[in-house]
Amino acid sequence: MKKRIILVGRGGAGKDAACAMLTEKGYNKDVSATTRKARKGEVNGKDYVFASEDDFRQLILDGGLHEHKLFNGEMYGTLKGHWDKCNLFILTPEGVNALSNEDRDESFIVLLDLSERESVERMTRRGDETTAIVLRTKSDSSEFEGFTDYDLWIDSSVFLDEDNFISNLPPELAVATFDEVVQSALDAFGIKDQLFMLAEECAEVTQAASKLYRGKGGWEQLAEEYADLVIISSGVSKAAPSSFGIRVQHFLDVKTKRLKERVFTFNSEK
Repeated sequence: MKKRIILVGRGGAGKDAACAMLTEKGYNKDVSATTRKARKGEVNGKDYVFASEDDFRQLILDGGLHEHKLFNGEMYGTLKGHWDKCNLFILTPEGVNALSNEDRDESFIVLLDLSERESVERMTRRGDETTAIVLRTKSDSSEFEGFTDYDLWIDSSVFLDEDNFISNLPPELAVATFDEVVQSALDAFGIKDQLFMLAEECAEVTQAASKLYRGKGGWEQLAEEYADLVIISSGVSKAAPSSFGIRVQHFLDVKTKRLKERVFTFNSEK
């Protein structure tokens, strides 16, 4: 089963533009670490984690990188933990070739292809320095020669067709909306199991809140359990009769009024 999309392409092939498009669709892009200088408009921590050579070497020594490589005179690396948490990456052909068999089987690789001439023109238009363009072109010529290890080829010299791109991705990599996930869970498990899971999640939230209150837990644990409760309760609401929503709103109004009165009394007695 595919777990991640990997974009590969020459300089100026549109990898960042493709990432932006997929991120808007809900994909979670890896923020790689690099020693290269930020380009105009790039933000540290959003586009890349920009690190000094000393800091990058320390990341390697500390085992903080899933993989790393030297490319065009600069170091690039995937932070440990991002490989399993994110589902959208940019790698070089060398990075693809270095994948383990398991990682390769779980990855859907997209080659954004364009000619060397178009690559140079695009890098020039975006303001890359001449020396950097020459080095990148030389590096790309070497790396992309004979590169065939990809699952989808896209001609990036033309306008990137968003619908065509998305439709060619594996079904397991499709990003579902919250409502679609809730409905699929309801279809799979049914209302009876959803009610049982609701009771379980309420208990989990209670336990997490109790630990946090006693100083033995953290907000992260409470947030995780609370998220599960939101998902399950949304499914229950979907499956419940229409009168359920009306009654919930009624009790919200009643309890909101009651809480307001309690707060007023509490403030008056101070």
